[in-house]
Amino acid sequence: MALDKSTLTTTIKNALKANVNQANADAAAKAAAENAADSLGTILADAIETFVKSGTVSFTAGTVTGGTPANGTLTGGAATGGAIS
Repeated sequence: MALDKSTLTTTIKNALKANVNQANADAAAKAAAENAADSLGTILADAIETFVKSGTVSFTAGTVTGGTPANGTLTGGAATGGAIS
């Protein structure tokens, strides 16, 4: 399953902006806070994506397309020690 980074980034930004819009601040302060929310949203999404992609998926006695049994470690989209290509 591919990560939907665009949706993650938008969701984070919208959550941050919702807090900004609730604040009793003047227009300039709100604009600055919204820009900060955009920047922070992107930084958080990048960090989350890097963290999630750094994981290793291990499997034992699984079945892959074609019915070939496989054992090994899935790293970076390719299996090592298994029958997945």
